[in-house]
Amino acid sequence: MPEADGTFSTKSAWNSIRSSHHPPDWVSSLWFPGHIPKFSFTTWQAIQDHLPTKDRLTFFPINSDKRCLLCNSETESVYHLFFSCSYSAWIWRTILRKISLRKNQRKSFGEEESWIRKKFKFKGQSGCLSRILFTSSIYYTWLERNCRLHDKIKTHKSIILDRICRVASRRVLFLKLNEVNSRIAQIWNLPLFHSQSESRFCQWVLPSQTKLKINTDASISSDIVSLGGILRDSKGQIISFFSVAYDSVPFQEAKLEAIIRAVQLARNSQVKNLWIESDSLNAVHIIRKQWPCPWRKFPALEKLHRDLISLNSRRISHIWRDGNKAADLLSKSNCICKGDPIPLSCIPYDLFVIALEDSSGTLYPRL
Repeated sequence: MPEADGTFSTKSAWNSIRSSHHPPDWVSSLWFPGHIPKFSFTTWQAIQDHLPTKDRLTFFPINSDKRCLLCNSETESVYHLFFSCSYSAWIWRTILRKISLRKNQRKSFGEEESWIRKKFKFKGQSGCLSRILFTSSIYYTWLERNCRLHDKIKTHKSIILDRICRVASRRVLFLKLNEVNSRIAQIWNLPLFHSQSESRFCQWVLPSQTKLKINTDASISSDIVSLGGILRDSKGQIISFFSVAYDSVPFQEAKLEAIIRAVQLARNSQVKNLWIESDSLNAVHIIRKQWPCPWRKFPALEKLHRDLISLNSRRISHIWRDGNKAADLLSKSNCICKGDPIPLSCIPYDLFVIALEDSSGTLYPRL
């Protein structure tokens, strides 16, 4: 059939011979972002009653025994396998208790699909988890049936259940979806992601028992440059810290100066094994001699390298700003305490809370 302008195209020919209709409701339960193709395909075959079950092979003299291989009692059919069979019914009933606290399954797996679609909207971990559990239950039940028929290998239903749960939880964990059902997340040990975009986290890591760790930062407010640093041990306890005003210089130079002062603080505290962290990747690269150093900082950087060489062990690394909260607080110009160093008796309450969160391994979302 030609187009409106009289030209012919394969699209117009296809549209003239095909019949268009609205997709069935169950499509959203099978084909969704994050679906596992082989699971969804097997479920689609089951919904269409296209799986080669024994009741469909009546006209083929392959096997006269039509009993279900899983329960060995009733005639094998799609509607028996999912989930009237005692073997698959136990698996699905156990899964239902985990996702909805409902004890019994419905009459047919078609009704189960409809219930899942209406109970759990697709968005979020709960919706995706319930759909993957549904399709994986059908897939692994059918796989077990084939293993018994062709390989003569039987697997206990608890092992099949464990495989289904592990596959589903790993898939949802990989997708990092939002709109979390907190109860389902707790049962399935899933993290609480609250962002539609990729969620990323960072944390402050404790040093080893033989090392002390110092974090540094710099900030500019109303043309005032301030430096901050904090020294902590392997338990996260504060050893020493400082917060000082600095000259009006480029911001990256201030970040580098904060590291230089922090190393001096560590040297004054007789530290021999030091881990230095800064949220300035530029400053870290300069100290590692991977990037050129500002000419004004040449003398100070040379002294810094001499101080580092004198240490028994040293490590310099980058930390995301969201995990560098303690040093960030000390670098603020409005910090309630000032000094180089500051007495431990003057630890601000906010700094104490941050240090406690850091030492407990708190995950901070990267903004």
